[in-house]
Amino acid sequence: MRGALAVGLVVVACGERTLPSGLAGDGGADVPAADGTRPPASEIVARSGSRLKARWSVAPDGRRVFLGWLDSQMGIACSFIRAADGVYRCFPLQLTSSLPAYEFADAGCTEAAVQVGVTVPTFQAAQCGPSSFVTRYDFTGCNLGVRAFRLGRELSDGRTFSRIAGACTPGFLSPGTTAFAIGPEVPPDTFVRATPRGAPVAAGGSVQPMVLAADDGAEQPIGWQDVAEQAACRLLRLGDDRVHCVSRSTFVSSSAFADGACTQPAVYASSCAPLPRYAELPDRACPQAYTIRSVGDRLTTYQSTIDGGCTPRSAANTPYYATGAEISPATFPVVDTSDESGERLRRRQQTSPGAPSLSTTWVDAVRDSPCRATRFGDAIRCAPLPGAGAAVVYGDSACTSTLAIFQDRCPDPYTFNIDRSACPGRVLVFAVGGRYTGAVFAQSLDRSVNPPRVTCTPYTLLDTDTVHTLTAVPETDLPALTIVVE
Repeated sequence: MRGALAVGLVVVACGERTLPSGLAGDGGADVPAADGTRPPASEIVARSGSRLKARWSVAPDGRRVFLGWLDSQMGIACSFIRAADGVYRCFPLQLTSSLPAYEFADAGCTEAAVQVGVTVPTFQAAQCGPSSFVTRYDFTGCNLGVRAFRLGRELSDGRTFSRIAGACTPGFLSPGTTAFAIGPEVPPDTFVRATPRGAPVAAGGSVQPMVLAADDGAEQPIGWQDVAEQAACRLLRLGDDRVHCVSRSTFVSSSAFADGACTQPAVYASSCAPLPRYAELPDRACPQAYTIRSVGDRLTTYQSTIDGGCTPRSAANTPYYATGAEISPATFPVVDTSDESGERLRRRQQTSPGAPSLSTTWVDAVRDSPCRATRFGDAIRCAPLPGAGAAVVYGDSACTSTLAIFQDRCPDPYTFNIDRSACPGRVLVFAVGGRYTGAVFAQSLDRSVNPPRVTCTPYTLLDTDTVHTLTAVPETDLPALTIVVE
């Protein structure tokens, strides 16, 4: 078995992009004049509005970190995402699906469906009962926005359908899982709208915090943008061992190359967005740092390693570009990170000269790891936050010895899995140990039989994969938090 191992995200992974995808500023309208007559605030914090109320994770001594939003009109948690109409709106954090659909309610595969319960697909947000909305990520065009739908009728025959090899194939549902058809679309203006703007910075400031300003008066800091470029940036550790705000950049490909020896990674540039200016090349060291290169000429052919070799392919319909000269880290503004001192739970702040600071997350000083408020039964604790989450594999043919696989990147010090034997699933936290070099197995769900059967089969690793042992972290060892809304 070889394929993408999905990661069920119960806690939000700590990504590097500091703004929602596609977000840029408003032309710098909030950057003060050169005489500095509009001094910046010392810190940018979230603020509740008339409808959206801020949710906070609170330490025992009262210090707090922003956690998300409660839509008080609808009584649901929500998060700002770019909607299909191109506007940022606070969409419900409930069931998720996609457009085009991968699962259907009918034997003709024409009516989209969504699962609810114990064995929902790992790409779908955990949900144990019917919800008000289904949030669908629209991949049918360049907008890549989100659309909301009502939950439709419950399916009564214990199965859904999927398109497999051109046929509409039934799949049975496991005990504890049910499915619903997806109902009518909800107008986007049902949800609170927000507009991105830059926070004021002192004259000469090179980066500025970005804020989503909602129509109801709520505000949420969401990251940084380069003042000169007026573009969202990624916070990357570069060769000078400092974190820089790198804008108008993109990843290099891990399987497409510009040279016949497959040593010079190519850059894929989607036709849906402006051509990136820079390419990010990660090194193989840990902790990982990046080299930035310019994006070069478009390729007419490229070399692919997908088939295990280094095979030439036409780039006529695939926009690949070569990488150019290396760019000095000094080209990009620096954003510094610091943690509070004293208590076990400390707030992490990002700062840059002339700009307000941002409090981004909790840090567990005992474990030296960012952490996030996570529910463990009736308790809320600050669980270590992995950099991107790890896929789970196993070290035995019965799939009982849990391991973590890290694909082409440094291992995180902690990771998690979800116990789905009951609903809601329970988060299991693990400390990541040393390299594992034995046989590896993975679970899959065979839905062609009723009831569906979980199988454990050998898993083939890629050359860039590393597998590590895991040690369970008792949830009682994690610091306690409470959640308040105000």
